[in-house]
Amino acid sequence: MKEIVTIILNWNKPEMTIKTFENIQEIEKNKTDFIIIDNGSEVSEKEKLINYAKKNNWRILNEGDEILEKNENKNVEVILYNLNKNYGYAKGNNFGLKLADFLGYKYAVVANNDVILEEAVMEKLLHVILSNEDICVVGPRVIGPNGKRQGPFSRPNVFSEFLYPIFYFFIYPFHKLFTILYEKKISKNEVVYPYRLMGCFMLIKLDCMKEIGFFDESTFLYAEEPILSEKLKLIGKKTAYRNDVYVKHLHGVSTIEYGEKKRFLLQLNSDLYYFKEYRKYGKIRLFLVKMGRYYSFFILNPIKKSIKNTLKYLKRR
Repeated sequence: MKEIVTIILNWNKPEMTIKTFENIQEIEKNKTDFIIIDNGSEVSEKEKLINYAKKNNWRILNEGDEILEKNENKNVEVILYNLNKNYGYAKGNNFGLKLADFLGYKYAVVANNDVILEEAVMEKLLHVILSNEDICVVGPRVIGPNGKRQGPFSRPNVFSEFLYPIFYFFIYPFHKLFTILYEKKISKNEVVYPYRLMGCFMLIKLDCMKEIGFFDESTFLYAEEPILSEKLKLIGKKTAYRNDVYVKHLHGVSTIEYGEKKRFLLQLNSDLYYFKEYRKYGKIRLFLVKMGRYYSFFILNPIKKSIKNTLKYLKRR
């Protein structure tokens, strides 16, 4: 049995999940075992993953099955774990993390099924965790489909959630300058310690997850990373980011079926829960966060989109 297991959550995207599994397996060679979680997919979609699992001799578990005896899976490199319903990101991944911990793995990579590796990253990420016992989570540079870096992120507050969107066109030049300086700082350092990572690909020390009670299952989707950062902070641990290795992330592909408005509401509700429960925001600050989000979604973003489209049109003329 290897030290690292990679957990990939699937929901109605078996082809994408298989592609990600095969990609990571090919790039990382023998660095990792796998636990593939089917998060309550439709029967027809789940069957595609089950058939692939049978063809490739994976161990198949169903929610409610008696779990393998500890360390019994030494020769089982891939497990397909079928859940009864869609529990969302936090609880769905917790099934995999708890199974990984029970089976004796020390580390787990939580990977979205819309991530692509072009280089091996796990060994370098593991080196960061092994170099400092205070680090519990480490992630690589994440590159979006537009080629831009996604994360890492600073700690959100009323300024970022309300004042920045409301006064966007006045603050933007200064924010842009700050972003450029921040990116230069990151590029100069191999490892930095941000508030939180992009959660699409993270190497996690399982002892830490067990100590903090794993992901908070009160959210269905979104806000998992800032909540994780706050929980780690409570036990004196931190998050690391390694800039010299990267993964590509087709951001939003895995959740596109929810629709733009539903994703907005899911994220808003999760973030309000984070601010209330972990940042102890009262009614006034929660109201400001909520208004800032609504203003961004319904007013600011359409204006920005219109301006971009106009500029593209003018360039083509």
